[in-house]
Amino acid sequence: MNFKKVIIFFLLFSLLSYYYFHHELEKRSQETEIKSKEKKILLLDDADFIHYLSLEYEGVDIEMEREEGDEWYIKEPVTDNADGFVVNGIISTLQIDKKVRDLTDTQFDYTTIGLQPPKIRIGIGYGDVRRYLLLGDETYVGSDYYARWEDTEEVFLVSENFFKLFKKDLYSLRQKTLFTYDFNAVNEFTITLRGSAVRIEKIATERGEEWWIAEPYENRANFELAEEFLHNLRGVMVSKFHDDMEIDDKVTGLKKKENMFTVKFDESQETLYFGSKSEDEKTYYAYLESKGVVISLAADKIDSLKKDYDYFLDTRIYSFDVNNVGKFVFRKDERLVTYEKKNRVWQNVEAPPDVQAEREQEGMDEGEDISMIVDEIVNFCSELKYDMILAPEVNEANEQVPVVEPENLICSLGFFINGRDEEINLNLFAKDNLYIVKEDKDPNYFTITPEDYDMLNQMLKLIL
Repeated sequence: MNFKKVIIFFLLFSLLSYYYFHHELEKRSQETEIKSKEKKILLLDDADFIHYLSLEYEGVDIEMEREEGDEWYIKEPVTDNADGFVVNGIISTLQIDKKVRDLTDTQFDYTTIGLQPPKIRIGIGYGDVRRYLLLGDETYVGSDYYARWEDTEEVFLVSENFFKLFKKDLYSLRQKTLFTYDFNAVNEFTITLRGSAVRIEKIATERGEEWWIAEPYENRANFELAEEFLHNLRGVMVSKFHDDMEIDDKVTGLKKKENMFTVKFDESQETLYFGSKSEDEKTYYAYLESKGVVISLAADKIDSLKKDYDYFLDTRIYSFDVNNVGKFVFRKDERLVTYEKKNRVWQNVEAPPDVQAEREQEGMDEGEDISMIVDEIVNFCSELKYDMILAPEVNEANEQVPVVEPENLICSLGFFINGRDEEINLNLFAKDNLYIVKEDKDPNYFTITPEDYDMLNQMLKLIL
């Protein structure tokens, strides 16, 4: 074969291939896309924004609206926030689901297939358009349902799941989450039980943000328990809405407003009141100021939030995350021992020669054995609890009298926190048969039990 003919043949083949793949396949793709769109139950343009949704069936008549960028709210039969997750799920299904089958070639008496009147009437509003989708009876064969748009005569079938999605009552569409706050935005919270309040506020300290009990007595709160309370409070859900009740109704027990949870932010606050239990004692009557309606809340959830002063009181002298400690220093008399954590193992970087010689003589493993002991010391000190708080006294000249003197010092323990410039120094004193701990940044002195002192002292002896 002539070489030129081969070239010409190849070029023609390439041009035909390009035409086929570029034009024919693209044409088929467009035809497939058009057919797919035609099968959609609701065909919208990309710019169309659904701002209205209504459901009517068996005496239920619910209307919901939203502005662009805002959340859904219920307009009728009550005014309330809607559950955005549920409503957006309905909207997504309307936009995505396809007809099971078109029945355009069949003539129907709408009354015989449940479309006049319809079993469910769904209103959708977008732009200036408002349309209504009618859902009817289940087909005799299969589990599909008859449907049509109110402004057309064409009948089609929808799936059973599609039909059931719109069988929503008012409760299922309402927002049942009471609190949606950001934990970082909470400045204070109060638990009031029978008029007695425990108020806890967030304060900034040299060690970062801490929760402190402000009432009934000022003291440090357990940070983890305070955060856990806010987390659990935010998880409380409405069990039932009582739109026909008033807060002053005797059965609710809400009139005196003796029991409440209050959460404060920079410029606002939310208060949840709770009153009497229901007859079966499974729920409490409650009232959230911002909702303005009497509700029922699960009794076990509310009971778990009834916490007192002692629950939040943090009796740990200085709480810290042991996983963030990268250096430990022990000072006693004139002796100093320093350990640093490398690859999760404590390594001695500074110790008196006599201490090193003593360990070698006793056959103690400088690596694994000592690392375990230091770990135990760090863990023990992070959870060390006080027995009493000793505040400095004031003499006649209005001068503070030290609780302890330098000669009362037994030893000092230093903990260095990785990733931030922080050093925790616990100084241990003995005076008048008391064992006293003082942290450099804390103005208070704390006593510990003889049992805790003995345990700590035994561990410290092993590294010095």
